[in-house]
Amino acid sequence: QELGRSHNVVVLLLSGGPLRPQFLSSSTALIQARRACVNRKLVKRALRKASPDAIPAFALVNSVVSAPLLEPLRGEGIPCLSLVHEFVTYIKPLDVFSEVGLWSSRVVCSTPLTWSDVLRHCPHLSGVPLAVLPQGRCQLPESSSTINSNEVEQQTYDPTEEFLRQLPKQTLLVLGAGAVQPRKGVDLFIAIAAQIKRQVPDLDVQFAWIGSGYAPDHDFNVSAWLKDQIIRSGLDNDLFMLPASPAYSELIHRSNLFIVSSRLDPLPNVAIDAMLEGTPVLC
Repeated sequence: QELGRSHNVVVLLLSGGPLRPQFLSSSTALIQARRACVNRKLVKRALRKASPDAIPAFALVNSVVSAPLLEPLRGEGIPCLSLVHEFVTYIKPLDVFSEVGLWSSRVVCSTPLTWSDVLRHCPHLSGVPLAVLPQGRCQLPESSSTINSNEVEQQTYDPTEEFLRQLPKQTLLVLGAGAVQPRKGVDLFIAIAAQIKRQVPDLDVQFAWIGSGYAPDHDFNVSAWLKDQIIRSGLDNDLFMLPASPAYSELIHRSNLFIVSSRLDPLPNVAIDAMLEGTPVLC
């Protein structure tokens, strides 16, 4: 979105997704490749088709997941800035970080914590050119133009909007956000809620977690145990698991306290959003 104001932007996606139409509208050309098929010949052919008059001046390669693109892009003479925001703990094999170190013109991290974690496991990457740039707010693109009338009818009910409508003005709201998975520490968020209710039982407070992936009837690895924890903690009427929603910004604005319960996170967008709303953030 930002670069499109001053540059011709060619977007290369390793898979599709709900933001594909927005990528398309914000770019000069969009290439969709399959991660398993990425090689120099494919990248060269795709770039020639997308940008026939000149090779791109540079490439922003987002996340270590995109590391297979680095060698083909450098092979075409394109400088590559690699945006790394993952920790070694949950990315395997380690070879992917070696690829980032070998082929990147420069690595960019949002916090020194991220790259120091990489160096602890891959000390041979200590000489890789590095820049640390704390990120700003991630401004999500408007999605209304991509929703047809049938989809609008299907999406009239939003649990998050309903939750906000029914939440009394005087009630304090403690919020957590992120995909429902072990790294995000949803269980720790529930434990915090239970501790608050024990310590100040008369406090008018409710808790909400917003994020995709909560399916206690189908997900027996994480969600089923979270639901059990909520019930056993006596939080049935005080803690609400909300699906991802366009009302996320409104929920952030309404919250009185935001909790980052992640076991490991560099600088989550949700924390930045909360701070920019003036909501206190507890890690």
